[in-house]
Amino acid sequence: MDNIRLYIGNEELMIKNKIDNVISQANPGPYNLSTYDMEVDNMADVINDCITMPFMSDNKVVIMRHPTFLSANSNISYNALMDYIDNPCDTTLLIIDASGVEIDEDKDIVIKLRKKANITEQASLSDVEMKGWLKRQFGVLGLTIEENAVELFFEYVHNDLIKAKGEVEKLLNYIGDRKVVTIRDVAAVVSDEGETNVYALIKAINSKDKNKTMEIYYKRMDFMG
Repeated sequence: MDNIRLYIGNEELMIKNKIDNVISQANPGPYNLSTYDMEVDNMADVINDCITMPFMSDNKVVIMRHPTFLSANSNISYNALMDYIDNPCDTTLLIIDASGVEIDEDKDIVIKLRKKANITEQASLSDVEMKGWLKRQFGVLGLTIEENAVELFFEYVHNDLIKAKGEVEKLLNYIGDRKVVTIRDVAAVVSDEGETNVYALIKAINSKDKNKTMEIYYKRMDFMG
């Protein structure tokens, strides 16, 4: 297996799914999977874990989350990692989950990882891809979602896939045994951006901003048909 893997991009859910799949394939067992938050944990502890032999298994997986030392404004020391990259442990899969981290391509650690690591860059999904993803979530369960419901859903959550997944779960609980998700279901259940619109409407009314009030109101009514 590749000993060092770096995941880059802003699509955190897609990256999480890919990492979960890699862990499943590695099959390290319950005692050989460690996760470190690099905003609070010590780099030396991570490297010590990496060079420690797995317990009752052929391999182990070590995950580094929030590796802000890859960004321009971080002063976190990564010298131990630089040395480890040159001589990684054969029985350890080191996963660096840099989802959401702004990578500084000029940093020596990034340059070295570009040369030595197996890198996966996950671009954000386009609007078309997001809507296709939403339809598939219901399709695999034998359900459908109306086109105007899809449009309203993404008017509320935009391209935040993690939020979208949570809202899909809420919709599934809400519709019960029905087979079609309607725009009224979305309007009744999906939150976040929808809630923001409500608050914006209340604020516009309270401030007696008639133009803004009507703009928000009619935008919402357009989706409701």
